[in-house]
Amino acid sequence: MFGGPVVNPVFAETWSETWNSHDPNAIVRLYAADGIHRMAAGSTYVGAAHLRQMVDRSLRGYPDLHFLIRDHQVLNVD
Repeated sequence: MFGGPVVNPVFAETWSETWNSHDPNAIVRLYAADGIHRMAAGSTYVGAAHLRQMVDRSLRGYPDLHFLIRDHQVLNVD
């Protein structure tokens, strides 16, 4: 269940800096071992191995991938 928005600029900055490093191992470590990543397009990735596949594909498909946080909203998941 999702709660209301949580203001967490440290998490947002850490997440973007880690993705911007293009280090797949560091990116996967952002998630719990059974973590879930839901893409805006509808795909869902569950668990470290599946997340690693998503990260590898993303970095190969977008070698210049770069995130810039202008504003953020992190959902609190219960």
